Amino acid sequence: MNLRKGASLVMLAASVAAALPSLGVARADVSRSVVHGVFFAGTVDGLYRSIDGGGTWRSATGGLPAQANIRALAVAPSNPNVVYAGVWDNGLYVSRNAGSTWQPANGGDYALATSDITGIAIDPHDPQTVYTVDGGDGVEESVDGGGTWTHIYGDVLTSVETIAANPHDSRILLADSTVWGAVKSADHGSTWTPTGNSDMGAVYGLEFNPANPNVAFAATSSGLYETIDGANTWQRTQRGIGDNVDFRSVAVDPQNGANIIAASQGGHIYRSTDGGTSWTLAASASAFFANAIAFDPGQRGHIIAGDDNGLNISSDHGATWETSYALYGHQINVLVATVRNARPTDPVPSPQNGAGARYYPATSHTLRGAFLTFYDANGGLKVFGLPLTEQFGENGQVVQYFERSRLAYANGRVSITPLGSWLTSGRHFATVGCCPPAGQMWFAATHQSLSGRFLSYWRTHKGSRLFGSPISQPLYEQNGDGTGRTYLVQYFQNARLEYHPELAGTPNVVTLGQLGRQVLKQRGWL
Repeated sequence: MNLRKGASLVMLAASVAAALPSLGVARADVSRSVVHGVFFAGTVDGLYRSIDGGGTWRSATGGLPAQANIRALAVAPSNPNVVYAGVWDNGLYVSRNAGSTWQPANGGDYALATSDITGIAIDPHDPQTVYTVDGGDGVEESVDGGGTWTHIYGDVLTSVETIAANPHDSRILLADSTVWGAVKSADHGSTWTPTGNSDMGAVYGLEFNPANPNVAFAATSSGLYETIDGANTWQRTQRGIGDNVDFRSVAVDPQNGANIIAASQGGHIYRSTDGGTSWTLAASASAFFANAIAFDPGQRGHIIAGDDNGLNISSDHGATWETSYALYGHQINVLVATVRNARPTDPVPSPQNGAGARYYPATSHTLRGAFLTFYDANGGLKVFGLPLTEQFGENGQVVQYFERSRLAYANGRVSITPLGSWLTSGRHFATVGCCPPAGQMWFAATHQSLSGRFLSYWRTHKGSRLFGSPISQPLYEQNGDGTGRTYLVQYFQNARLEYHPELAGTPNVVTLGQLGRQVLKQRGWL
């Protein structure tokens, strides 16, 4: 990872229920100890996220400024759902759902909201305590997740661009200084003292060794420096490197602190397998100028490096490298990585034996058994949409999510989950009295009525069984499809009907809202 950006490698301990009843539904054990590398790549034109170890990438810019130039990233060690991003000229943003959506975290401070955050560090035990730097004189501290900020000055805090937090001791922070090299705080950033050598030059990366809190590395314009005494003193590492090599990033393997990768200007990648005692040149190419490096915590030996043209990948602990075309043409500023357990939304390969199962390549999920029978008997793709998960255990049931619904299997039968009621919990909808005019249908259970196109759709699609009773009157709102359009919708216990005027004259002018996808997005699973 690029410690110029002050990022941390952390473990995401997500768990899904283990035991699934064998009641006519195929077992899908997603609770086993499987982890997947999750990467965030900050580029000059946006933020991207990979949930499969860097194989595929998707934009993760919901709530960020358009064409956001991401200069810094950090994941909270104690809560990997919390991610902070520094945006050029737009200050700090925070996501509390693993990068799915973002909100400004500048606390109303105009100077911070228009600054260029170049470094972020997060308290290892408290995701609400965060430190930022922007190349100015001092450090910004927030203890409430970006709600309010305090500026910390100090004689040695000059032109600070890099900051890192000790992964074991929340009191200890490291930062760079144009005059003093590396500087240290042992009291949560309140006071700072110089610890670096005067010949360190510009410090571009600071990396603690997660296996030993007393060991840290500094990538500088005059070489790679190491401390073994908690950053009280530093020595330049030269065995296998040579003199005055200009290093720009350094990363330590979170699974094995003996494995270290460092990148220098000009495309030279050095690796150490003995904790930094000796180094070998692993790659040298003028076109490969690594701005950022991240080990994959979910797959041993897998490393991703980002340069001005995209990504380069090693699968053998950095011994050899090859170009990836996943983000080709994007200038990568910063990379951070974490791991998570397997999720039901993770894509699966097509079953070897397709008997009794149907595979959907569009979402890479399988429908089988009692769910497949229910799906086909009640409208299939048009009513439920594509499967978004495999079958898994949740709250004592076997369940499966679809774009528009959630099916549950318990006590020998399949039922539809009331996602409409789930998603509107806490909202108040006005009710209507009995006996509406002709052409309308009134529901005593919910004191709501149904009419027009929505009534016609409800009647012709087994509405009583599949959608349940209406729980609102028709209302206008954005349906969350990403277009920003406002539609006439009506909520039901199990569904949401939507009127799409742009599809007038087609059978899809009334359609079902994608409530299943909405629930999974809220969980951060999509």
